[in-house]
Amino acid sequence: MTITLTENEARVIGVLLEKSVTTPEQYPLSLNALTNGCNQKSNRLPVTQYSEDDIIQTLDSLKAKRLIQLESGFGSRVTKYAHRFCNTEFGDLKLSEFQ
Repeated sequence: MTITLTENEARVIGVLLEKSVTTPEQYPLSLNALTNGCNQKSNRLPVTQYSEDDIIQTLDSLKAKRLIQLESGFGSRVTKYAHRFCNTEFGDLKLSEFQ
């Protein structure tokens, strides 16, 4: 099965993957954190300026493709987003904490 991603989808998935590894204590990500990660100026080419509406539309598309999931913990006021294919039961890709 081949999955084709738009530029926006690739950016959002990339940020979710990166932040799950580099800042696991803050993962999964809120809409605000995900927007900030997508618009981060360091280590991003091209540098972008997505609005929250852009990210919401992209998240809706990724949800339809079943590549992300919504997570909300008990008592959490904010919906958070996580990828579904790396180190999850839905994907074959498994990374150790050292990778």
